[in-house]
Amino acid sequence: MESTLSKYANKMIIVIVCASLLMVVGGAVFLRSFLAVEFGFGILLACGLNIVKVLLLKRAVDKATTMEHGISAYTGGMYMLRFLLTGVVLVAAYFLSGDEPLMVFFGAALGLLAMPIASYALRFFIKDEGKVSVPVNDANIIDVVIDEIASISEDDEVKE
Repeated sequence: MESTLSKYANKMIIVIVCASLLMVVGGAVFLRSFLAVEFGFGILLACGLNIVKVLLLKRAVDKATTMEHGISAYTGGMYMLRFLLTGVVLVAAYFLSGDEPLMVFFGAALGLLAMPIASYALRFFIKDEGKVSVPVNDANIIDVVIDEIASISEDDEVKE
């Protein structure tokens, strides 16, 4: 059976892809030149990073719920990994921009906003069982881990 966290991650990935595609189309409409291709490449580069970050975040929460010790160190390390990956993608986009006025970089910077957009979209527009769902992001990861641990212990009590 798929966990609630997996459902949120899958929905978040779908919203990230849709938001990124809308940004690519918007960039093509406004730029109307070859710069739109470079801008779109930057957005798609950031979209790929956002998907990796969601999967890493899901993995961190799944593993943290099974750990007994060192949860905060592990989640902090995973946060730093996601932060480092963001920096690597932005630096790569800067150097991929070439002679043009940093269109790949600006596209990647804008594309990184797809993850917060997806987080807010899930929070305000997708409802589960009458309650507004709360997506997992860097700001509330500890709360989600605590909720997951509580739900696992509740499930164990029900089985006994």
